[in-house]
Amino acid sequence: MIKHRKTYLIFLIIILISLISSCSRNIERDTTNPKSISFRKDISKMDNEKKKNMKKLVAQEDIAFIICEGNIKSEIDSPVKTKESSVKFKNKTDENKVKLTNKQKLLLEGARLRLGDEYDASYYSEGHPPDGKSACVDVVYYAYKKIGVNLQKKVNADLRSNPGIYPAKGDYAINHRRCPNLIVWFRRFTKSLDRKSKGKSLSGWKPGDVVFWSLTNDGVADHCGIISDKKTDDGVPLAIHQFPPECKEEDVLNDWVIMGHFRW
Repeated sequence: MIKHRKTYLIFLIIILISLISSCSRNIERDTTNPKSISFRKDISKMDNEKKKNMKKLVAQEDIAFIICEGNIKSEIDSPVKTKESSVKFKNKTDENKVKLTNKQKLLLEGARLRLGDEYDASYYSEGHPPDGKSACVDVVYYAYKKIGVNLQKKVNADLRSNPGIYPAKGDYAINHRRCPNLIVWFRRFTKSLDRKSKGKSLSGWKPGDVVFWSLTNDGVADHCGIISDKKTDDGVPLAIHQFPPECKEEDVLNDWVIMGHFRW
């Protein structure tokens, strides 16, 4: 009877040891789970340097756990950022810490008001399409309107005095909305700059500058835009321009033949 009791006790001890061992392995594995107590204890034991450098975003069961400096915060429906969603292009302006003048800020603000507009080069007796629609010349018009320059009045006033130098004339509402007319006015009343746009010449392109292109390289200016304060990785400034289907801020400076580069 005593022998049977001893055998039974030994059997129970073996089972308990096996259970304890199994639990220990589970706890050890659980330290990789952001929800587990063990994981939190492991973080709390980290030295300050590791805590400072540890910034991770772990998505699990639709809950994003932000682990930062040893604290765990759960954010319901917090999206996990990716390169595609958070970085579209490298902004050299931030790196170079370019300071914009008030005039440049206003020009960019006016041009960016048209971002997302649907392309519309239709005739409007008022002179411009309704909100939400625009053509390339309208981007320049609204940029200059922000600095107090009404290109509709300016172009028409000079056209009346010098009708022979403007290639397209006859309608007050849209004379300024014709690129061939607009580039004539810019050549006469603004600073004409170097049209080179590669290598060291890129430093000559400043935010708020106006650029005219020839889309078909036929010697006629038929497209225009405003130079942005943002640049590509290669240092090429983006341009704010209206090109079907909508107005965008993008890398197009060298996509077409440059006919003019101007600054007010």
